[in-house]
Amino acid sequence: MGAFVSEAEFERYIRHLLCTSIATRESGIQVLDSKGLGDIIICRDGRPPAVFFVELKYASRTPSGELNPISVSEGIQSEILLGRPHYLDSRFMWLLGSETCKGDYWLMDSKTLLPYITTNPITIGKVNNISLRIFRGDANKHKFSEKELIDSIINFVTEDRT
Repeated sequence: MGAFVSEAEFERYIRHLLCTSIATRESGIQVLDSKGLGDIIICRDGRPPAVFFVELKYASRTPSGELNPISVSEGIQSEILLGRPHYLDSRFMWLLGSETCKGDYWLMDSKTLLPYITTNPITIGKVNNISLRIFRGDANKHKFSEKELIDSIINFVTEDRT
């Protein structure tokens, strides 16, 4: 898919993509419509049942053509990065996109995202930004095409984490 004009548009597209792709390939996996801990909640039925969370972040362009900074909320998202709860380390992923990188997606866990947070230390109650350098260099090993993204997310939710 091409560039999106906002994070909300990016979220609608990714939610639709996951709902249609995962539902046709994996039984016992549901993508919920409501938000909660992450922008997208994925439930896995079966043994063991599990819940997974995907937080979406998107860098759109300003009217002058520059990329807007990507912010991590001052609440729960900052707490997840700061505290790194063990349960969420294996069940919470960050999915990033950029208006300048059409058709490419970056999927990573909190540990991988942490070095790209520009605020040091991360502060609860304050917006913490993700550096735009995440879209180049070392982070490219977490860069996926749309098909690779779907395969990675299916692997993420079907892998046994007991």
